[in-house]
Amino acid sequence: MKKILVCFLAFALMMGILSGCGKDKEKEEKVTVDSLLEDAAENSKDIESFAVSVDSDVDLTISAQGVSVDLTGGFDCDFETDMESAHVTGSLVAKTYGVDEDESFEAYLVNDGDVMKTYQYRESEDEWVVSEEDADEASIDSIEIDKLMGLLSDDNSDLTLKDDLDEIEGEDAYLIEGSVSMQFLLDLFDEMNEELDSESIDEETSDYMDMFADMGDIDLDISLWIYKDSKLPAQIRMDFSDSLSAMLEEYMNIAGTGSTEDSDETTDETETDSGYSISSKTCEFTVTFSSYNDVDSIEVPQEVIDAAVEEDTDEASDFT
Repeated sequence: MKKILVCFLAFALMMGILSGCGKDKEKEEKVTVDSLLEDAAENSKDIESFAVSVDSDVDLTISAQGVSVDLTGGFDCDFETDMESAHVTGSLVAKTYGVDEDESFEAYLVNDGDVMKTYQYRESEDEWVVSEEDADEASIDSIEIDKLMGLLSDDNSDLTLKDDLDEIEGEDAYLIEGSVSMQFLLDLFDEMNEELDSESIDEETSDYMDMFADMGDIDLDISLWIYKDSKLPAQIRMDFSDSLSAMLEEYMNIAGTGSTEDSDETTDETETDSGYSISSKTCEFTVTFSSYNDVDSIEVPQEVIDAAVEEDTDEASDFT
């Protein structure tokens, strides 16, 4: 569903609007996690467009009733928006049971008056489809970066600013490392939902949010790179490897299927009384901010409009 896509992209793309400052200013004012987050929140109000790349890396082993399945893969995509429309391209790669799957995707999301139109290319069917939703239910401009930065600033007690600068996209960047709680993500989605029509949150999405509400005290490892000169985000990486165990435990407790316990020193492994387990070697999610206020107006190519087949919104699928 398009509102889920927007929420996902908003989450994936908006979490890290941060940055640094120059050497001369450092002598006058000490750079801290708090100051970077505060400056980032203020600077983010002026963003009119941006482009990012998103990458994930997953290496899991799932076991049930004595049978284990290895799952490796991830996805990568490039996303750009002028805050009214967006264009995304990418690919999804997965390997399980020794079988490789690789599917490319492309989509345009366009605010058109009172509706949002989504043009999505389906590689498996080699066709473009178009669907519409009320703009109140799924809108690019529901993203408000300064609010997201305020939430991160409220949950920064376990974040530390490193002494040395790194280089991201050819520019110097500060590095902040530490952990944030799942509650940060829950609050983030709440902020986005408030910007949309509350009736647009479907029953399935609501059920998932209710389930995750009990996971607010689970910590996630996070790394934030902040451009030194512009005080805007360079890169954000969230590592779910160590937290998957606790997330599965909470899920199983909610589902009433039993308790879990860690059982592996080199991987994050959880096993329930019912015999279901998950072992995580890698589960990372990385967003790299490549440009700001440099995206031209996004328009859907005429050939895409002409080729698109209309699709009912309730039947629209994600890019998988």
